[in-house]
Amino acid sequence: MKRFFALFLSLALLVCMLGACSDDKVIDDPIETGNNEEPNQSGETEYEYLFRDLPEEKYLTPATEFAGGDGSEDDPYQISNAAELALLHEKMTAEAKELKSEYKDAYYVLTADITINDISDFDNWSNTAPDYSWMPIGFDTVEFDGVFDGKGYTVSGLYINTNCGTAGENLTNDYGLFEKVGGTVKNVNLDSSYIAVSGNSCNVGGITGQLLYEGVIDGCSVNAIFDCYDATCGGVAGNANGGVDRGMVDEGEERGINYSTIKNCSFAGKITQVKDGAMSYIGGLAGVCNGNIDHCDNNGELIFTGDNVDSVGGVAGVMYEGKISSCNNNGTLNCEIKDGEYLAVAGGIAGKVFVSATGSETYMSRGAEVVNCENNGEVKGQQYAGGIVGMLSNDRNDYCVTVSECVNNGVVSSKDYTGGIIGHMSCIGDNDNEKGDSIVIEKCENKAELSNGTVAVGGVVGSFMSETGDIEIKDCKNSGSLASEGQHCAGIIAYWLMNSNPVDTNIVVDGCENTGSINSTLNAGGIISFMDMPVCLEMGDDVSISISDCENSGNITVDKVNGYIGGVVGNWGMANVLTTIDKCINSGTLSITAAADSMTDEDAEIMTVSRIAGGIVGRVGTGLLLTTDSDKPDEKNIQSANADLKITNCENTGKLDVVNVDADNYKNWFGGIIGNTCGEDGFAIFVDNCTYTGFDRGLGNEELSDIGTKS
Repeated sequence: MKRFFALFLSLALLVCMLGACSDDKVIDDPIETGNNEEPNQSGETEYEYLFRDLPEEKYLTPATEFAGGDGSEDDPYQISNAAELALLHEKMTAEAKELKSEYKDAYYVLTADITINDISDFDNWSNTAPDYSWMPIGFDTVEFDGVFDGKGYTVSGLYINTNCGTAGENLTNDYGLFEKVGGTVKNVNLDSSYIAVSGNSCNVGGITGQLLYEGVIDGCSVNAIFDCYDATCGGVAGNANGGVDRGMVDEGEERGINYSTIKNCSFAGKITQVKDGAMSYIGGLAGVCNGNIDHCDNNGELIFTGDNVDSVGGVAGVMYEGKISSCNNNGTLNCEIKDGEYLAVAGGIAGKVFVSATGSETYMSRGAEVVNCENNGEVKGQQYAGGIVGMLSNDRNDYCVTVSECVNNGVVSSKDYTGGIIGHMSCIGDNDNEKGDSIVIEKCENKAELSNGTVAVGGVVGSFMSETGDIEIKDCKNSGSLASEGQHCAGIIAYWLMNSNPVDTNIVVDGCENTGSINSTLNAGGIISFMDMPVCLEMGDDVSISISDCENSGNITVDKVNGYIGGVVGNWGMANVLTTIDKCINSGTLSITAAADSMTDEDAEIMTVSRIAGGIVGRVGTGLLLTTDSDKPDEKNIQSANADLKITNCENTGKLDVVNVDADNYKNWFGGIIGNTCGEDGFAIFVDNCTYTGFDRGLGNEELSDIGTKS
């Protein structure tokens, strides 16, 4: 009696939203916590924030007047030293209510470099405080709406070390040189500064904690050290706002649409998430971006050191809408976690791009774009890592998410899913976008060698979960060498699952190319390694997949048996989904290098040991189970007029190289077009005008009618 030999493939998609001191001002490790994890009235455990025991803060004595000027555009207030900079803060505090409007909208210029503290011991400020702490300009929720022009001068020695929500009468959730900026701050260099904010959730940035609607930061640089707790941390701005300013008008009235802007800025320093289990976003330019970031560079180091659950991005930790354009990451992102399984995400440009299903009409006014960006730095993630975006998700589909003309040159790795452009991508919301596609990935290229990933490594996309929405991946290229220690590896998409019951779903992969070598332990494809459904689904209306004008010239190798290898697609298991593969070419060599010792007849009765390779598609059928009885296809599903998978106008000129091909009791399915088909209902195939060389047959199942033309 034959027994089953099963190879189960799993998708590890975790959805997880989520001291004491003395008079010499030595700062010890934190010892106090707030909001202890006691169940509340609803039975839920409250989140625990960390409130450190810190020394009393001492501030600069403000000057009595500015160096000159009257605050007008033609004659701005002149600031020449730290005391005059502190005067600007004083003019905008609660104690100066009668002066707020006069100073918050005025014009200012720096006339010299400014040193707030002696920076000779700057590297030790996390342990020993300097003389003066800094109170952000605009403290007590008063935003700066004027124009502050640094004229290229440098402010150095800024020191903020506090607990959010515990600063006496002057409470704020935003920390930086400025608290909130609704006007313009430009041409300021912030150097040798230290910011650490624990306590309640807050926004922390070098220039400003929060950049408000229509606020602008232009031509600024930051070289600072940040220790982040439960904060949204950005090298330049903690939170850069955008979209619908719902606070400006009453419900039912027309809502304003405004976007903040960060442009021509850079960060060089270090941001470290130091609290275990924190909820935070870290970005080289902005922790959260819903506005515009243009022509900016990250040259700093961004680190998660504890068991954290959110994301880090070279430019933005997360964006819900907005546009990042012409930006570069040259720094290092390290999102490796010490212990446990956490959804920690890292992206060279954006950690997460997330269009939420909750309230798009209320909170959003556009989609999200990452355009003409480049990653040159090292990116390490826990579950997802991408050279450009760690995790991209459109859960609403009112607006399109676009990643275009982006290049990855940096080393990218993760524990689970690694993508040269995108670590993980999903589209699962209602398709209400009347303007067109839900997701577009176009004209992107990975040029770097990628490795690691216990599940999947993709030159463009590591993993992809599709359900609803029109998606295009077009004119993308992988030219880097790819190697997966896990199950899947491919030039464009490594691991693709269709989830739930799809409806109104049209997915196009067009004009994509792989020239890099591909090495996988199990499954591999020149364009796509693995596309499958985890369960049998009922198809909704208008569901289709098109793979067209794609080409693989890279050599593909797998080093274990019972895997699939295809010049274009390793495994197609999208049962009942109309799929066309048209005008695709493979010229790469397909190699199976696993040692294959002959088995006995008795062993062959117990298990199936197979080797499957196809010039265009490796295997047609479910990818979840391979048994001794599962490969007895029905002739009626070969060249069926109602086929689910149609392969037309394709060409394979690649060679086949298999170790010990004549080993006894191995099931070898090698085909110039398709290696193996299960032939079950839902997996019918039709092949037309396809040619191949380097194989004996077009279809590896020798008991079936052949397909294609041998040339």
